[in-house]
Parts: sequence; C-alpha cells; structure tokens
Amino acid sequence: MKTSPNIKKLFLANRKYAQIIKLIKLWWKAATLEFFVLQNVYLFLFRSCAPIFEVIKTMAEKLSSCHGDIVLKLNDLIKDLGKYSEEQKGKHKQVSYFCY
Repeated sequence: MKTSPNIKKLFLANRKYAQIIKLIKLWWKAATLEFFVLQNVYLFLFRSCAPIFEVIKTMAEKLSSCHGDIVLKLNDLIKDLGKYSEEQKGKHKQVSYFCY
C-alpha cells in the first residue's frame, strides 16, 4: 500500500517540530547549568553579586536570539502546514467531484 505524499509531508513537519522542541529543551538545560556554574564561580571569586548581573545580561541576550530563531522556524512550519491544508482542500475537491 502506497503512502500519499501529503502524509509524508505531515510526517516530516511533525519531525521538524519535534526536533525544534528537543533543541529548545537541550539549550535550556545547558543555559541554566552554565548560569549556575558561573554564578558560583563569581560568588567564590569576587564575593559580590555585581558580576552576576553581567551573566544575567548575556544569558538574556542568548535567550532572545534563540527565541528569535525558534519563532522564525515555527513561522516557516506554519506556512508549510498552510500550504499542506490548501493542497488537501484541492485534492478533496477533485475526489468529491469524481465521486458524484
């Protein structure tokens, strides 16, 4: 039994979405670990919280750039899903036309 190309596209879109979510989770885990390590190093070395604000600033910048990348990828995925739904409507109209 052959698989239709639309199902393959949907499968690939779901796989891309799952990969994006995995990347988000991995990045978040690494970022929080890096933050806590740097926080402990700064507190041990400088006995002050002032350098921690620099770390927070860099972490926020990294998070915002990551967020921007994810938003762009999700927008592309939404566009692909919109194209897929339009193709499905066309196929459905063709099939329903031949059925009657």
